Amino acid sequence: MLAQSTASAAEVTTTQQTNAMASDASADSTRASSPTAPTDLSSPAESTQGVPSIIRLPMAAPAHAPLTLATSVDYGFYPKVTGEPERTRRGGAQFFLAWAPSPLLTLRAGLVGVLGMVPNTAGSYYGEPQLGARWLTKAASSLYVGADLEARLVGATAPSIKPSATTPTLSGLVGWHAAGNTWLGARLGYRLDRTAQAVDGSERFRVRDRLILGASSWDAALLGVGASQLVGRTELLAEASAELLVGSGAPSLRQSPWGGALGVRYHYDANLGLIAFAHYSGTRLPNPFPEGALLPVRPQLSVELGIHWRFGVHDLPASPPPEASSAAPTSGLPLVARATHGVVFGTVVDEGGRPMPDVAVTVKDASGQASTTYTDATGKFRFDQIRLGAVVLTTDTANYDPATRKVKLEKAETKAGELLIYPALPAGQVKGRTLNLKGAPVLATVTFEPGGKTLETSADGAFSIDLKPGVYTVRVTHPDFSPQVRTIRVEERGVVVLDIALNR
Repeated sequence: MLAQSTASAAEVTTTQQTNAMASDASADSTRASSPTAPTDLSSPAESTQGVPSIIRLPMAAPAHAPLTLATSVDYGFYPKVTGEPERTRRGGAQFFLAWAPSPLLTLRAGLVGVLGMVPNTAGSYYGEPQLGARWLTKAASSLYVGADLEARLVGATAPSIKPSATTPTLSGLVGWHAAGNTWLGARLGYRLDRTAQAVDGSERFRVRDRLILGASSWDAALLGVGASQLVGRTELLAEASAELLVGSGAPSLRQSPWGGALGVRYHYDANLGLIAFAHYSGTRLPNPFPEGALLPVRPQLSVELGIHWRFGVHDLPASPPPEASSAAPTSGLPLVARATHGVVFGTVVDEGGRPMPDVAVTVKDASGQASTTYTDATGKFRFDQIRLGAVVLTTDTANYDPATRKVKLEKAETKAGELLIYPALPAGQVKGRTLNLKGAPVLATVTFEPGGKTLETSADGAFSIDLKPGVYTVRVTHPDFSPQVRTIRVEERGVVVLDIALNR
């Protein structure tokens, strides 16, 4: 709902808000440890809308906590209007409550308030409720995709909501866990903007009055990209976004809202986070300004300070067990406490005992749920919120054979020890044919042990397979023939030719 003082030239206004994204606590979970330890990042933390994000850019990344409260204040000034001696300024505040019934679904509600400060007037104030919902899915080991729906509930007086002016925004989101402490995000969306329907007689307003309305005469296609990089307890944030106004007579891209932002987000402890950022808009005002048009201009420069509180999250004990303190990577972001879940950590090394950084490590629990992370610069990895019971750890990195280890996760923290990986040797090739005693081809089944690799011969009885160097037992079977067994040795880059005659 919108409210405004009688001294202002504008009767109704709305505000622009950008969505922020949720982060996954079940796969690629949020890391945790002592409040005094440096942090580690497995998804971006909360924005001023109470949900994980870059700054305001919505992020396809899972949620940290079941419940989050967030509030912020901002101050900025708009582009200078031709012929006006002073710039129009604005101050704002917002409050949001976000509820995540699961890490991949977040619902939010909030109230945004704006105080417009127009030279030589008493200014104006309005308040606008907003509702939102975000759904995610994990598309790959380090990639999330999702959708975000937001509704701005705009009205003409306070308190009121004018249904015809309600403005929905639907966005498709992507979040990529590019490295251990790095996230990249992108957004593509569309806003069906009806805010102008809450404004009567906009042609009576001066251009500088219309700047703070936040209403628009056109729909908008939304684009955005951003990045988050954790350093210690601080996230370094950067994003760029644009709203391409569409419709009859819409301004050009340069005159549409576009700009970028830089910011930092500091994690004080498991429950409290602080954010500060500056936003620049390069939008150029049309000259002359279209008569009666409502253009959703962003402040040319604004700064914002925010704070969020999480509920339902806890730090791990400040004094972890000795084996954990020496082997587990330190971290300080929160972990959603679950009695049935624990932490497993370890180190990946090569055959010389040297730590291996940037190795993908996947953990799979007894239910088949899998999560992937990457080793840090010292070769260490850590998984939080893993279901208690038997888990399997597997490595994956270029030019090295995978290593697999089964671990019994029975306590809050379990040390997996060292996963030793060996350089992958150049493969050799085994090829041949399966024939009967008359030399005619037979469609047979060929199995190689160890490894259990099985293949079916082609119509002419031929088969071919690449195998790592070593000694193998080859078994050839067919329901109408006696099985045949051979032992072969595969050399690096060598070729073994194996023609096998089957008899009944």
